[in-house]
Amino acid sequence: MAKTDKNGPEHPYKPELGPCWVCGLKKKHTGHAQVKAKDGDGRFVTLSAHRVSYEHFVEVIPEGLSVLHSCDRPACVNPAHLRVGTNQDNIKDKVERHRSGSRGRRITPILAASMQRLRAGGASYQKITDITGLCYSTVSAFFRRMAEIAPEIEPLLVWFEAHPDRTWQPCTAVNEMLDSRCPQRVRNAS
Repeated sequence: MAKTDKNGPEHPYKPELGPCWVCGLKKKHTGHAQVKAKDGDGRFVTLSAHRVSYEHFVEVIPEGLSVLHSCDRPACVNPAHLRVGTNQDNIKDKVERHRSGSRGRRITPILAASMQRLRAGGASYQKITDITGLCYSTVSAFFRRMAEIAPEIEPLLVWFEAHPDRTWQPCTAVNEMLDSRCPQRVRNAS
């Protein structure tokens, strides 16, 4: 596919499968890239790029099944990272991988550190969005919050990067840190 970076980020769980192929085409709100093609009647239709990639490189998708990403990156079209499965399989993956929040992605400490390195290297919010699969507003909000607490949170990120088996709720940790710095701070209790 044109506009596909075949040297994307490494597969987060199985590096031996090679890097993600990040499709740079227009994306749906879910982060999945879209392609336009003509159907049998000659009309243009919009298709999900990862489904097109799977059918092109692997096989026709059986009726009623979805194409799932083993890398959890919606913009990835690498056929080695794709498999067919049911909606229930997709839900099971979400639970097992603790995906929730922005497009089903949770900002883990390693992801936070990666985002900071990308930004320090000159990557735009849009580029970080394309690479991580997070929505633009989540990436933007992350960096706004990080600007407030950067000096205090860096040791946390370093520690969690060294201990990837540990879980971290970034919003909770950030709010606790801000509360300790500014006890008079008022937050919505929702």
